[in-house]
Amino acid sequence: MTMQENDTSGVSYARASVLDEPRGRTRVLCLLTIAASSLTMNAVLLAYLAEGGVR
Repeated sequence: MTMQENDTSGVSYARASVLDEPRGRTRVLCLLTIAASSLTMNAVLLAYLAEGGVR
């Protein structure tokens, strides 16, 4: 986030910049982590239901 000053009133305000968003390798690692956790959770639930689920 960058600070930008308004010339007419002297008020500073925060402006989101492109650098705030994850990019490149960070974005790929985030997506892979989310995908791996989702697949793991699905496998756990499938195994739980295959054994009879809630009795």
